[in-house]
Amino acid sequence: MKGIAFDVQLTSFAHGIAPDYSSSLADVMAPQCVCPAASGQYIKFDDDESFRLIDTRRAIGGDMKMIDFPTSSPSFNCVPHSLGIGTDSFEKERVGDAGLTMLRESKVRTLVSRNALSREQRVFTVYANGTSAESGLGTWTNANKDPIDELNTIVIKIATQTGISRIELVIGLNALQQLSKHPKVLARFPGSGLINVNADTLAKLLLIPVTIHVAMMPIALEKTGKTASKTIIGGAKVYALISQRNPSPFDPSAAKTFTTNLGQVQGVGTVEKPPFAEVNYIAWSEDIELTGSQCVARIDVATGDIA
Repeated sequence: MKGIAFDVQLTSFAHGIAPDYSSSLADVMAPQCVCPAASGQYIKFDDDESFRLIDTRRAIGGDMKMIDFPTSSPSFNCVPHSLGIGTDSFEKERVGDAGLTMLRESKVRTLVSRNALSREQRVFTVYANGTSAESGLGTWTNANKDPIDELNTIVIKIATQTGISRIELVIGLNALQQLSKHPKVLARFPGSGLINVNADTLAKLLLIPVTIHVAMMPIALEKTGKTASKTIIGGAKVYALISQRNPSPFDPSAAKTFTTNLGQVQGVGTVEKPPFAEVNYIAWSEDIELTGSQCVARIDVATGDIA
């Protein structure tokens, strides 16, 4: 970011702690794609052509096979983000010069951790707005429906559409709670009164191996100063999705976080802002985009009494 002077020591500190506070679930659902510029193009995996089989054998002296990219590809455009926290003059006087560095680092730690929470919400918002629930699935208040069969349905759908075997299953805590008390699920476990259906037991019930993630981070969506009512970010939604670690703009993932710096921190700065003695802030840029409708399937789960 041109024209902004960052504090080198605090920036290094933030880069060091960022992996400890990063939302692992957000990194699964929208892995960070570090790009050399804040805008550019990417490949969107929305049709079968993106997964077409290619015969790579060539004749002696013959030409190679080429992967053809669309003539017009969608664009990402990272937008600036920043988050600040104030330090009162009294706080500085209380710790003295000897404790000032530690005080500033504690403020930066708060900024990094709070952004991790906010980023997870941003990712779920992109998924909620950009995907549609599978028709006819999710009525887990009906005792005749089988949640395990429905999970297998979306997992097999993603495996068939993409040919990729490493599938992530993200299940909201409210959806998992509904599933764990469903009679069709409990019937699969002799002596079900002695065990709980959790992510580990659920994984063993699915037809193909998947990695299950429980979305259980609470968040208060009301503005500061308003009475807060906490909700679970993942709610009662389930997503089966493809996610590539350390993705480029050209490989298949359900979504990506395009950014110019890994870790959601480009720099940490300090500014004077009365009535505070100073304000520490972090700055970064990002653009969260759904990059493959063929790479994600969603179930909206009905919760409540089962009849």
